[in-house]
Amino acid sequence: MNPFTLRCDKRLVFLAVFFVALALRVVFVFQWNHTPYGAMPFLDARLNDDWAQAIAQGQLLRLRAFYTSPLYPYALGALYAVFGHSLLLAGLFNALLSALFAAVLSVLAYDCFGFKSAVVTGILAAFFRPLVFYTAPILKESLLLLLLALFLMFAVRALRQNRLRDAALAGALLGFCALARGNVLLLASIVFAFGFFKWRRRFLGSGALFAIVLLLCIAPATIHNYIVSGDFVPLNYDDGFNFYIGNSPTANGANEYPPEISTDPVQEELGGIAEAREARGHDVGPSEVSTYWRDKAVDFILHNPMRDLVLLKNKFLAFWNNAEISDSYDSYSFQSDFGTLVSGPLLPFWPISCLAAFGVGAAYLKRREEVTLLAGFAFVYMLSVLLFYVTDRYRLPVVVFLLPLAGAAVPSGVWLVRAKAWRSLMAAAVLAIVFLFLGLRTAADAVDTSAILPENSDVQVFIRGALTEESRGHYAHAERLLKAAMQRYPADGVINYNYGCLKVLQGDFPAALAAFQKAIDLKPTYVLAYYEQAKIYEKIGGHAHAIASVQHGLEANPSDPLLLQALAELRGK
Repeated sequence: MNPFTLRCDKRLVFLAVFFVALALRVVFVFQWNHTPYGAMPFLDARLNDDWAQAIAQGQLLRLRAFYTSPLYPYALGALYAVFGHSLLLAGLFNALLSALFAAVLSVLAYDCFGFKSAVVTGILAAFFRPLVFYTAPILKESLLLLLLALFLMFAVRALRQNRLRDAALAGALLGFCALARGNVLLLASIVFAFGFFKWRRRFLGSGALFAIVLLLCIAPATIHNYIVSGDFVPLNYDDGFNFYIGNSPTANGANEYPPEISTDPVQEELGGIAEAREARGHDVGPSEVSTYWRDKAVDFILHNPMRDLVLLKNKFLAFWNNAEISDSYDSYSFQSDFGTLVSGPLLPFWPISCLAAFGVGAAYLKRREEVTLLAGFAFVYMLSVLLFYVTDRYRLPVVVFLLPLAGAAVPSGVWLVRAKAWRSLMAAAVLAIVFLFLGLRTAADAVDTSAILPENSDVQVFIRGALTEESRGHYAHAERLLKAAMQRYPADGVINYNYGCLKVLQGDFPAALAAFQKAIDLKPTYVLAYYEQAKIYEKIGGHAHAIASVQHGLEANPSDPLLLQALAELRGK
C-alpha cells in the first residue's frame, strides 16, 4: 500500500483536524500582526527574517559556516523569493505547517491506537497553546514539528514492518529535522536499538539505508561549511556555546547566559568567537570556537560534579513543569498584555503530560510496541535537552511523542475498565499523578528584569534585562534600563548599539543612526554598529551612505565576514 494513501475515516480525521487547527492559527497570526510584536521580528526571529531576505536576493552561500540551524531560513527565503518579503506571509506559512503537523499527528495516532485516539490527539494538538503561540513569530518550530511528526510516522512503520522504503523516508526526515535542530539526531539511537532488538540481522539493510539517507540529507550543510570556512562543521557550530549555557558557573537550568555574552544571536556569535580567539591566542575556526566553549563546560562539570547534578535536577523539573520558560518571546506577557486567541482557554502543557503518562500505563497491555517506542523517543528527546538547558521552544518537540500517548489515554482507560484490568488502571493513574505533581507543584525560576538592578550590575546584566523587556513588548522599560546603563557606563559603545536597536524597533530611525554612530565613536572595532547603521541607511534610501558605513567598518575590521558580506550585497543592488 502506498504510505501516503489514507482510508476514508482516516482522511476525515486528517481534514477535520487540519481545518480546525488552521482556522485557529490563521486567526492568531492576524491578531499577532496587529500588535507591536508583529511589526518587527525580535532576536532569533529577526535573524531568520534577515537571513531569509538575503537568500531570496540570491545570497545562497554565507561567508562563514552556519552558526545556527539553516533549514528554516532557507525555506523562508524560498518563500520570499517567490512571493516577496512579508511578515504576515511568513506567519501564514507557519500556520499552514502547524496545521499539517496536527493533522499528521492524528494520522500517526490512528496507526498506533485507532480512530478514537486519533480524534483526541487531533483535538489536543489543535488547541495546545504553545503550538498556537509559536505559529506567529518568524521561528522554526512549526517546520521542525511537522518534519518530526513525519519522521515519527515513517519510523514507526519502518520498525513495525522493516521496509526499506519507510526506513529511507524516516532517515531523510530525521536529517531534515537535524538541519532545524541538531539535538534530534539522538533520536536515531532509538531507531537502531528498537530495530535490532526486534528484527536482529534482518534490520541491517534498513538500518544502513536509514543512516546513509540521513547523512546524505545533512551533507549539503557540511559541504557548505567546508567550502566557506575550510573547516569540518557537520551542521552548525553553536552547540558548544549552548552546552556551556547549561553547564557553567552562572547556569540555572534555563537560558541564563554567561555575563560576558549577549543574548542577541548575532552578538552571541561574534562574542563567542572573540572570547575563543583571545583565549587561544590566534584566529579560530568554527569547530574550534565550539570546542572552546564545550571544553569550558566539561571543565566546569569535572570540577563541580555535585553542582552539575543539581543543575540536572533543575532541568528535569523545569522540563516537566507546566511553566513555559521564555526564550525569544515571553508568552505570558503577551497573553496578559493583548487580548488574543492565546489569552483564551487553550490547553497548557500539564494536561498533555498527565494524559500521556496515563496513556503509557493504560495502552501498554494492548499496544506494547507502540507505547514503548513513543515513550523511548520522548525519553531520549528529554535527555537531549537536559544536556543543554530548558526553555519553552527547546521542550516543545517532545509533544510530538506525548500527544499520541495522550490521545490514547481515554479510549485505553475505558477499555481497561471494561476488561476489569484494575492493576493496569491503577498503574496508569499513579503515573498520571506523578506527572500532575511535576507539572503543577514545582515552581519555575523567574527573573523580574524590570526590577531595579543592584549597584554591582555589569553592562551585560543591563543589556540582557533590556532585551528581555523588548521580547515582552515593554519598550519603555527597556529604554529605562539602557539609559541607566549609559549613565553608569558612558564610555561603553555596546550599550549605545543596543539603544540604537531599540530605536529601530520603535521606528525612530534618526535616533537609531545617532546611537549607532556614538557606538562607533566609542568602540571603532564594533562590527555590528556599522552593519546596523548601513541597514538603516539602506532602508531610508541612503544607498551611498550605507556603502560608506560598511567601508568605514572594514577600515577598522578588514577581514570581517559580516561586513564583507554586507558590502557584496550592497554593491550587487
